[in-house]
Amino acid sequence: MKLRPTLLGIALGVALVAVAARAPSVADPQLAGAVVAVAVMVLAVGVCWPVVALLGTRLRIETAAEDVLVGDTTVVRVRVERGPSSLRLRYRGADQEAVWCAAPRTVDLPVRVDQRGVLVALDVDVVTDGPFGVLRAWRTLRLPLEAPLYVAPSPLHAQVDLGVVSELADGDPVASLRAGGDTIRSVRPYVPGDPAHLVHWPTSARLGAPVVREFEPPSPPGVAVIADLSAGGAAAEAVASRASGVVRDALAQGGRVVLCTSGLDGPVARDLRSVHDADRQLAAAMGGAPASPPRGWDVVELVAG
Repeated sequence: MKLRPTLLGIALGVALVAVAARAPSVADPQLAGAVVAVAVMVLAVGVCWPVVALLGTRLRIETAAEDVLVGDTTVVRVRVERGPSSLRLRYRGADQEAVWCAAPRTVDLPVRVDQRGVLVALDVDVVTDGPFGVLRAWRTLRLPLEAPLYVAPSPLHAQVDLGVVSELADGDPVASLRAGGDTIRSVRPYVPGDPAHLVHWPTSARLGAPVVREFEPPSPPGVAVIADLSAGGAAAEAVASRASGVVRDALAQGGRVVLCTSGLDGPVARDLRSVHDADRQLAAAMGGAPASPPRGWDVVELVAG
């Protein structure tokens, strides 16, 4: 907990010292003593009350977003279960907006996170100077989140050319390329409406009934994106933002994307289904050697420098 006297508190303390020093020479020492006693009481209550009130303050998070971009502002609903009648809440960060409230009450606290990562709790400053405004006291409470808050990098605009990609099995890149569009997968009985050029005549003659060819579907376009954040600091955050932009452009083109990063448990390579998947993986990405891309894929490698 931190304490700081207000201007009113400083003025009251100076006045109290001045009155106490002149008390023996005044015309009515008893009146001066009473004034000093009242001032001491006000000063004592004004100093002790904020400290006691903050020590008993209890907050909890009722609702919060689970995904946000760096620099964006989200709203977290906080329940003030116990606390002083005049309380100010502020998310611990530079230039964060403060909210005034009293207990018990639910307030919407604006939160802007300026650093990428995965948060499991929020640090909230609670401040009060009641009841007389002579001492300002504040402390930081760590409020756990029911679900982690993924803070993804703010994307940078990017354009990427997609290539032919490999098949994926169970989310892990595999080595073999899948043929596309002109490889026969099987034959099946003819049904009305099938084009005549698909009829496989040798098999039809052998079986005594028409059958048609079925082809492997064409391989979709896509790209493997390697985001190397091992440089750390601002350079790593720039790489994460570039990776976010590349992934968004590839997905917008309808391509498949494998994102290769390094996480808490080591290298990670995931076949992304959406921008949401990309944002969460980049939010959790850490410094370290990223996973290797699947063989046969076009690769966009992003490194610092």
